[in-house]
Amino acid sequence: MQNNLNHKAHKEGTKHTEDLKNMTENEIAHKIIGLAIEVHKALGPGLLESAYKECLFYKIKQAGYFVEKEKAMPLVFEGVK
Repeated sequence: MQNNLNHKAHKEGTKHTEDLKNMTENEIAHKIIGLAIEVHKALGPGLLESAYKECLFYKIKQAGYFVEKEKAMPLVFEGVK
């Protein structure tokens, strides 16, 4: 049974990966914003950002998309790295 579930999740993840290749940046943003709105409607206002972040991370993964959190990225502000 577990093997079937893993296979199904893998197939669904592959489907979303293929979908993403054919989507524009605006279409991807639309999907993610939709998930963010679902999270906010479910939790309501007033929580810490970290609560919404964790729930959105979960929803994106649940939808079968690849997501990473807290990725380091280079930033320069007024000449300071």
